[in-house]
Amino acid sequence: MDFYRKISKNAFKFLNRQGYLCLEIGYNQKILVQKILENQKRYVNTYSKKDLCENDRIIVTQIG
Repeated sequence: MDFYRKISKNAFKFLNRQGYLCLEIGYNQKILVQKILENQKRYVNTYSKKDLCENDRIIVTQIG
């Protein structure tokens, strides 16, 4: 999870306002990664996308 914390802490420096951050996740990491993003209070419109096997695979969020 340190990887996601570091990215979410610094991504806003490299993305345009209202830009998107997309993160590939493990099938059981959705809730943990969403909490990390929520704690940053910089991201809005966070949602996940499933892979072909119906596992959560990508988290998409937007710089708020």
